[in-house]
Amino acid sequence: MNHRLLGPSACALALLLAGCGGDTEDTAALVKTGAALEAKVGEPGKNSVMPGSDDPDYKAFVAATEKGMTALGTDAMPIDGLDSFQKLCGPAAKVTVAYLSAGTGGVAEGEAKAAAMNANALKYMDQIFTPLLYSAHCTAVHMPAVEKAAEEKPDEKMQSAMRQVQGGAFGQATGLLQIAGDPSLDAARHNRALDLIAADAGNFAIALNQSQRQQVAQLADAVAQANAGTKGQMEQVKAAVAKAPCGKLCGV
Repeated sequence: MNHRLLGPSACALALLLAGCGGDTEDTAALVKTGAALEAKVGEPGKNSVMPGSDDPDYKAFVAATEKGMTALGTDAMPIDGLDSFQKLCGPAAKVTVAYLSAGTGGVAEGEAKAAAMNANALKYMDQIFTPLLYSAHCTAVHMPAVEKAAEEKPDEKMQSAMRQVQGGAFGQATGLLQIAGDPSLDAARHNRALDLIAADAGNFAIALNQSQRQQVAQLADAVAQANAGTKGQMEQVKAAVAKAPCGKLCGV
């Protein structure tokens, strides 16, 4: 599996983020369990062996992200504009990067490192699947708030940050489509990825420029051609991308 499902970097969001307000119980649980697992997995590439699916910190965090798949945007886990972006989306992205980077600390950037990360994606699929989906969903849900912030900030200070956010959103959208088109996945995971990209494509598209939107539509067509059973969801993806507004992020 390609490792493009990583979200916008914390550095890219730094210019966009404001202070954080109070937390609901579900938000606090996600933050707490995320911090515990982050401490255990360490910095990307530092550790060669990652916590298994029976690890209590892993299980607690995955339970929190699983709940977040439906709780995000509700009173249980409210979206508070940019205040909630880093808090709610950051933990899953950091944990996923750590799993994908396991044992790569001494490997230089390039084809060898990319191959090692892809191998880790296969090795740790059971552990990273739900956090990956949650991370992508969390990014998509927040794109309207990021767009609003981009409109309110001076362009000259925001261009670099907006490009990184745009690249992260594009990587997650295309990554979900790649998962949706992966014949090696079991039916349950395949269907979860399909349903998620169909539901979130419009929000992702807010951040995408016209060329990226065309690439998403072309990839959706390729998925539908490879598996006729996905045509309905892929048509939803294309329709949502086509009608998404093109504002500051789209125009970068």
